[in-house]
Amino acid sequence: MSCAQAKNVAEVVVTGDRGLCGGYNAQMIKKAEGRIAELTGQGVDVELVTVGNKGSTYFKKRETPVRRSTRRDQPAPGCSLPRPIGTVL
Repeated sequence: MSCAQAKNVAEVVVTGDRGLCGGYNAQMIKKAEGRIAELTGQGVDVELVTVGNKGSTYFKKRETPVRRSTRRDQPAPGCSLPRPIGTVL
């Protein structure tokens, strides 16, 4: 059995909506940027699915395409949040 190499990858980046968790947001964005660089270095096309306002705002200004952005408007998100993300993936 041969292993097929991926040509397209969707990366899900989960950040906060507000600045109350700045260290977390910064680390998630840093990790995502590192993974994007790693994948593009291997010749893989990367699209992003962002959850949270901080990641959406950051990656909107970058060259990696954002396929979908989702904000978590409720204090405690329920089943309605992952459903649209799952359909994209």
